[in-house]
Amino acid sequence: LCTQLLTSAEVATRRVVASALTELLQGDWRKAHDAAGWPALLAVLHLGPSEEAPQSPLEVCRVAAMLVAEERQRQSLLADPQALHFLSSTLLPLASRVPAPQPADPVLTLGLSHCLVGLMCCGVAELASEAASNAATMCERPEGAAALVQAGGAPILVG
Repeated sequence: LCTQLLTSAEVATRRVVASALTELLQGDWRKAHDAAGWPALLAVLHLGPSEEAPQSPLEVCRVAAMLVAEERQRQSLLADPQALHFLSSTLLPLASRVPAPQPADPVLTLGLSHCLVGLMCCGVAELASEAASNAATMCERPEGAAALVQAGGAPILVG
């Protein structure tokens, strides 16, 4: 199914396949990543929510955030700054939409932090600049600053 998700030219077909994967995986999108890597998760996120599976993107975001926090999994994503940017752009509103003083989801916040740190070091000036701006905004909340430090961003933020 992951192969069909990645190779189908029709959005409608990809939505049907993503819906079938949602049923089959029952929220364990790590299995899709294990089978087809980051492209499978990013493809589902690119499709967005559907009537059949409105929670799928959030489930995929949580798994992607957990995976990007793992060194080995993060390395393959760091090789593609555009994919990393897409993931950070997807995680950003989810990790920051919680009104203060309620803390944001720590899994999403840490995953976003790893994405931003990776982008700040990616060598693409416009992506690094945008990531630095988003990281500065994250630092306005204690849990955001802590997650950035945990993701290795302290030297970048201070420097």
